[in-house]
Amino acid sequence: MGGLSPAALLLKMRKRGAELLGLGVANRPLLSLLPRLGVTSLVVRDRHVPDGETLALLRAAGARPIFGEGYLDGLGTGVLFRTPSLRPDAAPLLEAMARGATVTSEVALFLALCPAQLFCVTGSDGKTTTAMMTAAMLRAAGRRVFLGGNIGTPLLEAIPAMTARDAAVLELSSFQLSDLPPPRGRVAITNITENHLDWHKDMEEYAAAKRRILGAGAAVLPADCPWLARERRGEGVLTFSLSPPAAGGDCLFAEDGYVWHREKTARPLFPTAAVTLPGEHHVKNAMTAAGLVLPYVTPEAMTRALSEFRGAPHRCEYVGTFHGVACYDSSIDTTPTRTAATLASLVGPVTVLLGGRDKRLPLSPLAKAVTAYATGAVVTGEAAEAIGRAITAERSDFPLLAVADFREAVVAAHRMAGGQGILLLSPACTSFDSFRDYRERGLAFRAICGEL
Repeated sequence: MGGLSPAALLLKMRKRGAELLGLGVANRPLLSLLPRLGVTSLVVRDRHVPDGETLALLRAAGARPIFGEGYLDGLGTGVLFRTPSLRPDAAPLLEAMARGATVTSEVALFLALCPAQLFCVTGSDGKTTTAMMTAAMLRAAGRRVFLGGNIGTPLLEAIPAMTARDAAVLELSSFQLSDLPPPRGRVAITNITENHLDWHKDMEEYAAAKRRILGAGAAVLPADCPWLARERRGEGVLTFSLSPPAAGGDCLFAEDGYVWHREKTARPLFPTAAVTLPGEHHVKNAMTAAGLVLPYVTPEAMTRALSEFRGAPHRCEYVGTFHGVACYDSSIDTTPTRTAATLASLVGPVTVLLGGRDKRLPLSPLAKAVTAYATGAVVTGEAAEAIGRAITAERSDFPLLAVADFREAVVAAHRMAGGQGILLLSPACTSFDSFRDYRERGLAFRAICGEL
């Protein structure tokens, strides 16, 4: 929080005021919280003019609105709450800090104030599912759990209801971690693969942001991630892998139909069959969650939680069968690695719908996965041409169709499936060329499927 204690931060906000730089999901709880804390000077800045309901909230909070292209001009010297999409090294922020401003975020304030025991998850793929599995295991052990963060639910407003006996499970993105102090409590990184290179300067900066979650508590890390080779050798690290590691150390691994924990001796935690979601990547997610809660949850509770866990919406979620084609919504797959993992988890002929806004990630691995696991593909959105070129370069005769309009692309993909097999929405790109977020894209896909 810019090096300030919560008390010092509050004092500065009361004296110099606070400014919300962006009014997305993360900053919205601050609208009601800050006035209750005695902050009388509140400015809300956003590139876009919000809707009428949001404007009413601003008026109720006594906030001064600044909207439009120059929304970051003339920042004050109080406390600036950065929205996750705004880079912490943006020139207006650096200039404001040089004049004495403190830049922080909603999640930094939450971490500083949270009385509950923290369990924090980040990673390129699987962090939402892992966070949900972690919460499910803790609930199965009888704990009261608050789940939020990047998963879509800011937890700042829930702090008055929390106690030291509760658990707070927090999903953290690289955007949130970029200037965040290491959170206390137990933390995990599911994996680090190329992602968000349209926002981060390069892969090293992206990986460094993920690694910022480490340092303040015990950590659960993948045993095979090259971006975490040095961190795996630290104290208090529990590694996980699908195969038993040759060397010793505190680890989780899968063997003989079970996930095992080995410290000095090995003990079974849960059968891999308890993971009801398809694909080995979900077994890894379950191992990560188990590592996070290992000191507090019995193997029996882990098994029960996983057996009842059905996953989150838009993650290889079965929508229905329409004219003989089983439709699956995996709109959350915004990277090539996620799409590859989803394709590998499905059995049967698969027609995949790809495309959206390009994140400047290498497309060759995506092309290899598509041609290996799918029988046909439809590409759409801003990245359609680039994805199509990559697939054709990998296999020139692969059945491929480019359709500009999303609705027409869904219909064309359903037609390509030919009345059998699976139609999978797994875009490998963000949704921002046509939709507000992956949820809106997934809902649109489901609606179109239902109309077929």
